[in-house]
Amino acid sequence: MDGTKLRCFLSLARTLNFTRTAEEVFLTQQAVSRSISSLERELGFHLFQRSTRSVRLTPEGRQYYEAMMKLTGEYQRLVIRLKKQQRPTALHVGYQNFLTFHEELRRAHLALQGSCPELSLKGERYCPPVLRNLLKRHELDMILIYKRFFPRHEEYRTLTLCRIPQYLMVSRDHPVEGADGLRRLRKEPFLIDRFENETPAEFSARVRQERAMWGFQGETTIVPDRDSAYTYAEMGRGVVIGTDRSIMASGRALTRYDSGTPEPLLAVWHEAEPNRLVEEYARALQSAFAAL
Repeated sequence: MDGTKLRCFLSLARTLNFTRTAEEVFLTQQAVSRSISSLERELGFHLFQRSTRSVRLTPEGRQYYEAMMKLTGEYQRLVIRLKKQQRPTALHVGYQNFLTFHEELRRAHLALQGSCPELSLKGERYCPPVLRNLLKRHELDMILIYKRFFPRHEEYRTLTLCRIPQYLMVSRDHPVEGADGLRRLRKEPFLIDRFENETPAEFSARVRQERAMWGFQGETTIVPDRDSAYTYAEMGRGVVIGTDRSIMASGRALTRYDSGTPEPLLAVWHEAEPNRLVEEYARALQSAFAAL
């Protein structure tokens, strides 16, 4: 199929607006219209219903759009896999946006450079839902993620790297003492942040899971992001669950109380990952965490 016609169709099917489509594909509106008409003649059926006020997909156009999106997605994943096979010296790793693993990433990188001097490593932070999605689309070779955020799946391999201590963090102006201190803390408001790309149902399930996991019995205070959760805790407006590895917890006026429930950190990659260095890097990471 002509690439220009496909680009015009996919853009128009998504925007339902000739002006926006023309801007996206860098053509005039007339050229877009001609491309769509030519594609419809080739296919033998109409893709759009057009009027002076609106553009809509026909039922056939909707089915064709869904099929083309699936095919283009498979094509892009194929290209990524083939590139990895041709250039197995690059690793793209994603990890949770509020955690820092600079030293472990560096040590694992150095460990593999002996057998692969040209190894290049790219590390980026994302929230858990985005990490899972990027791994699924093969845009990341590996992700580092808390175990509770990654349900076990046969398509993926996992390796436990370490267990990270988790703390109940509260304002320094609101300390607790005595044997029942943690029990009283768990009756304070529980501060929890929303994740990017997290559906309302997923968020509600996570709130229930974390309240049960950490034993909170009081109200739940929802904040827009992780940084706000720590700020609220500093202001004495509740308790946040955090770790000393958080880049956002550093330097905060917070008192930490061990939750007694360390968090398993996983390295996760595709079972059929074509890049042979991925598993080697996961093992090197496990050794790097154990050494610190």
